[in-house]
Amino acid sequence: MGWAVEDGAMTNTPPANNLVSKELFRDYRIDAEYKLSPKGNSGIYMRGRYEMQVLDDAGAAPGDVHGHMSIYSRKAPDKNVSKPAGEWQTASITIVGNCVTAVLNGTTVHNNAKITGITGGALDARETEPGPVMIQGDHEKVWFRKVVVTPITE
Repeated sequence: MGWAVEDGAMTNTPPANNLVSKELFRDYRIDAEYKLSPKGNSGIYMRGRYEMQVLDDAGAAPGDVHGHMSIYSRKAPDKNVSKPAGEWQTASITIVGNCVTAVLNGTTVHNNAKITGITGGALDARETEPGPVMIQGDHEKVWFRKVVVTPITE
């Protein structure tokens, strides 16, 4: 599949398959720690339909709908707080209904932002149904050392 564990982190050898959870989730929070290679590009797909972009863009001007932690092609993050390639980053992303809150490296970059539709690379278009967590592996090299999914039941 193109993924292996190195020094306690799972990493891909591009082009690798995307990692897709067997379990399906509706509303949840995902906490992840990851780092990117120079010009790195990956994504964390909420319900397998909404990509939260993971991108090496430290120092870039905010406002890019394809920037790090954007709702890919839908909404730019409010701020660019990306760390340089090779540094560990933290993301906490919460999806409830069709809204997402994302905290990147300790800074809120989306606050209950409305998701206006599926993003490119979505597994399907069944927006009213639970879906898997998917980690994109087909672009540049990325390392994930922590991925925790916490379902929200109330």
